[in-house]
Amino acid sequence: MEVVDSSVFTFLSLMLINLVCTDRIHNKIYINLDSKAACVRLLNGTHQIGCQSEEGGNVGVLHLVKEQADIDWLHNKGPHTPYVAVIPTDFFTHLSLSQLKNTGKVNGVIVVPNNASYPTPPTDGYSADKSCPNNGYGMYGSHENEEYGQCTALEWNPYGDAIGFGDWGIPIFLISSPKELNSINECWENHNKPIDGEPRDWPLCAAQLSVRMFAAVDSVTCIRRTKLSQSMVRFGSGHCDPLGDKNIWATLNPIPKTEAPANNSIIIAAARMDAFSMFNSQSPGADSVIAGVVTLLAAAEALRSVANSLNGKNIMFAFFQGEAFDYIGSSRMVQQMEHNNFPSVLTDDIANQTALINISHISHLIEVSQVGLLDAGQLWIHTDPVTRKHGDVNDAVEEMISVMQALAPDVDLLLSEPSKGQPLPPASLQRFLRNGNLIPGVVFADHEKEFKNTYYNSHYDDAGNLGINYDPDQPENVTYNNVTERAQRLTNVATLLARTLFQVATGNRSDVTADSITVTHLLYCLLYKLKCDLLKTVIAPDKEELLEAGLGTLYVSVDRVTNVHSMFVRNLLAYFIGERIPASDKDKCQDQTDSQQLFTHFFVRGPKINGTFQNYCLKSTANFSAATSPAFDDFENYNISSYEFSTWTESMWKNVSARIFLKPSRQRETITLSVGVIILLVSMVVVFFIEKNANKLFDMTVITS
Repeated sequence: MEVVDSSVFTFLSLMLINLVCTDRIHNKIYINLDSKAACVRLLNGTHQIGCQSEEGGNVGVLHLVKEQADIDWLHNKGPHTPYVAVIPTDFFTHLSLSQLKNTGKVNGVIVVPNNASYPTPPTDGYSADKSCPNNGYGMYGSHENEEYGQCTALEWNPYGDAIGFGDWGIPIFLISSPKELNSINECWENHNKPIDGEPRDWPLCAAQLSVRMFAAVDSVTCIRRTKLSQSMVRFGSGHCDPLGDKNIWATLNPIPKTEAPANNSIIIAAARMDAFSMFNSQSPGADSVIAGVVTLLAAAEALRSVANSLNGKNIMFAFFQGEAFDYIGSSRMVQQMEHNNFPSVLTDDIANQTALINISHISHLIEVSQVGLLDAGQLWIHTDPVTRKHGDVNDAVEEMISVMQALAPDVDLLLSEPSKGQPLPPASLQRFLRNGNLIPGVVFADHEKEFKNTYYNSHYDDAGNLGINYDPDQPENVTYNNVTERAQRLTNVATLLARTLFQVATGNRSDVTADSITVTHLLYCLLYKLKCDLLKTVIAPDKEELLEAGLGTLYVSVDRVTNVHSMFVRNLLAYFIGERIPASDKDKCQDQTDSQQLFTHFFVRGPKINGTFQNYCLKSTANFSAATSPAFDDFENYNISSYEFSTWTESMWKNVSARIFLKPSRQRETITLSVGVIILLVSMVVVFFIEKNANKLFDMTVITS
């Protein structure tokens, strides 16, 4: 019996050693690229875009492509197909990527910075979006406004070559870690770099890129396949999900259903919340999103002190999700308002509900667009030439602009209007005006004509794009509280917005002022470090892990997941305009939310006072509403060619991984496989022989006894 126990122990020990050795061998063969950001597949009603790999990943020999000559070499001379092209950011364009794909020799792409030690964005600008963003889905997509459709009057995003809207069919990864970039460079230099223009011999450095997509063709096809698979198998996996998330809205004063709002009594102040890039996990949106969100939040905080002085008017703050994909969030809110069910259908079961808000209740709309790149305080006010043909609308717009121009010098801003007849830039306001709604509206922007943001909707639209550079060597409290020139400019815009909203609502001037420290803290938290004092204050004690992951992407994601960025903005809005009730019981705070919809209640950690967190129950009107495309309400009967609503979906995927390794020649792989098969067969014969002759080879009496 002792012999048997010893044998089992020896067997288990050998198995453990084998597992450890296997892991070590794996680590010696492969270098994993963990800092990767992947391009994924998206679909709309007519086609698919983005990237994908084969089931086991795409494998190819690394080849550095930094100029046209490298593409020509690969096409005419490169013998070691397939290749994985390593492209520096300056050369990563729609044209170069198309040329690589057309060679028929490229199996994947790795995008790397021009300089691994000091990465800088492309000097000539870069945008993954189209030159005419959201073309066809704004107010100029309708037949009566064809004069301004297709950006015929003005190309807003000249740096956009639509690389993010190409159907590439191969995996494309962005690598940012200096250590991993160094590994790729060393592997290329030591094994692959041609000598005197001649290719090197095996072994060669190769990469395996895996990002397997489940959806294909278009949204119509993948939605149908998803429904079919889920009907056949309970809890069956799908193929794609509609893009979407949550809009955030709040009124400065509550509007109970017993006191329905009067017509033209609500002014909407709006901003968008989402950005995108070719690599969705890298969508910082500093100028395209964050600058506007910060400005609107700071204005909301400033207006809190005068909430009771609006003379029967009200101000509604709205943050729209999914705007980068054909105005998902704003089109949903407009549709709900036009069908008289925003924010929710009234029911007799709930006494305290918010009254229904529809289009007729809106008197004005002011949208804060890209405002992060103001030159010397120059702010541009964009309006729509179509609705201004109506005298009442034009008069209201001119009156609103005259108010702004009178207030601007007090906050060191210079206001100007573009030339008459210039259409609106891509903006949520377009969705409110699309169906003939005559709403006086303006859009704040830092550009007169084409975007000043040369990195619009790309992974380069970060803090550096705003000229804000946070020094990691500085004490955190110094950088956190340092009011930069950019923060002060945004504070001035927020003050102008707050004063304009108050004067348009009441007819009276106000000296409400946005807080530059609030703006500074918001920029720090949303552009540099989520785990900051402000966000710690407005997050629930049991949700602090949301701050650990680093900066969140501003990509809208899919409608079954609430974006972390949306949760932060909602809680910040509640913190700035709501009532902060000291509380220590989370359940009691949540109970109040369950019993009424007029106010929402969030239990948050609160500030740290004398070493102890002062927990709050935030009572406010800040709430979520749906930010999903109305097209998916009845997608089977939706007219795809109508361009009425967004039809974007995101493919489900698995196995997102990237690694490099030394790849031997095909002959050596064949020999290695053959030797392995021979050893396996010999081993099987030996084991069979030993088993048949065990009684002769071993003394079995010990075991028997």
